[in-house]
Amino acid sequence: MLIILLLSIPAAVPLHAQLFNPYLQKQFEVVEEQKNSTTLHVYETPMSFYSERTTHTRYRVDEVFSNGYNLTATTFLITGKLLALGQEQVFNSDQPSGMTRSDSMAIQTVLNKPVRISVTNNQQQIRRDASGAMLLLQPEDVSRFLLPLSAAAIRLGYSWSDSAVSDSSKTFSRYLVTQKNTDSIEVMVFSEIELQTAFHQQNQLMLQHLKGYAKGYRWYNSKTGVLKRETLNTTYNGTSETGDQRFPVSISIVAETRLSTLN
Repeated sequence: MLIILLLSIPAAVPLHAQLFNPYLQKQFEVVEEQKNSTTLHVYETPMSFYSERTTHTRYRVDEVFSNGYNLTATTFLITGKLLALGQEQVFNSDQPSGMTRSDSMAIQTVLNKPVRISVTNNQQQIRRDASGAMLLLQPEDVSRFLLPLSAAAIRLGYSWSDSAVSDSSKTFSRYLVTQKNTDSIEVMVFSEIELQTAFHQQNQLMLQHLKGYAKGYRWYNSKTGVLKRETLNTTYNGTSETGDQRFPVSISIVAETRLSTLN
């Protein structure tokens, strides 16, 4: 079974409609790369898993309203590999014949299926499409693609924080403007995260309870406030449960996002 772990860090900052008006009908292409190293201790014996994933997605801003915006996300290419239990599996959505049938079906349910996303007060909510297809790969946290402050007004040393709570997770994030020049604004990000996830591994339900932190940098266009690039390192520690068994687990994720405008 293909394991693809995505990290999303939502936020909540009061915004104003005029900040996003210039983005209406804007289109972006986003390339997201992740390297995931997981160690699971089963009866004191460590088991290691490693995966790489690159996702190509196009976004379009459809509406702007008083405290946010709506956009459409369409994923059109997914590539990567998984190393687990001494075996390597390479996957490419353009060449589904090279994947197992279950993995190919899982990826095909995501590809070229437009997904509506609403960002309100800089916190995203995903709307599944009308067909009811399950979104096995959720889009990245799109709220970070647009600077939630006026790019012209922001100054070196400016800082802010936000927090988000959902049924399964809690995140507290701090932001600091560390550089600003004529081309870009550099923002340092630090997040503390509590996360609960559930997924199937070899037809068994796995529950994970994790705590961790993320550290990284974002670079925004200093004129438009659109994200250009982000690097992020995330570390989790906690437990994985299946049935009545519980195992310690540690996860390390290295991620990079690159965004280019299409119009």
